[in-house]
Amino acid sequence: MPALAVWMNGQRVGTWTRGRGDVSEFEYAQSWIQSEHFRVISLSIPVTADRKVRGPEVTYYFDNLLPRNPTVRKRISAGQQELECAPDQPSRFSTRAEATRASNSGSAASK
Repeated sequence: MPALAVWMNGQRVGTWTRGRGDVSEFEYAQSWIQSEHFRVISLSIPVTADRKVRGPEVTYYFDNLLPRNPTVRKRISAGQQELECAPDQPSRFSTRAEATRASNSGSAASK
């Protein structure tokens, strides 16, 4: 099953796994749950005893975050293993590699 690490503000939040038949699962990272910045990623995806939530609500949540463009979706699924979410702009995301490049080029530009 393909899996994607999910990050927020530089902290790993958990792992999104898409299984057969479009059944998705999200597992919160233990380090995120213990973080002082912890919050659920969505009210429809609460923390459970085993930290895993499975079902259509997970599929819908991530499907709504990702761009509609099939080419972009293929690029993400083809090689990217991590997703960076912008908590102040829930509909905005980037792959972890893109977020790192953007922050590095911003740092270089400010020097």
